[in-house]
Amino acid sequence: MFYEKNFLRIDYPFKAKNVKLKIFLDEYKFQLYEFFFCKIQKMFILYLNPINLISNKFRSQFLVDELITCDGRYPHLEYHDNLFYNLIDFSISENKIENLNDSNESKSVLDKFENC
Repeated sequence: MFYEKNFLRIDYPFKAKNVKLKIFLDEYKFQLYEFFFCKIQKMFILYLNPINLISNKFRSQFLVDELITCDGRYPHLEYHDNLFYNLIDFSISENKIENLNDSNESKSVLDKFENC
């Protein structure tokens, strides 16, 4: 419940062996995140630390079974490199950020997930 309340959640409910998300921070710099498979919900889930992605839309690519793809549930764009990217809005309310910063529980969890 802590993750659902305080982190950004992206799911991938389609059939795959593994799923990753590449988020471009600028023209060439990116972060790569790996989804985990939730056996209860029977889908891939990724929780992202919102502090790193405050109020921004990011050019992103899904890597599904090591193949780059766009997810049709999100807007997409053709970039100047002639490739397609999803444009994902990671903005959340300031109250959520304040709650996350003030929570002792969140600090210990965030220490474990520095790369998220």
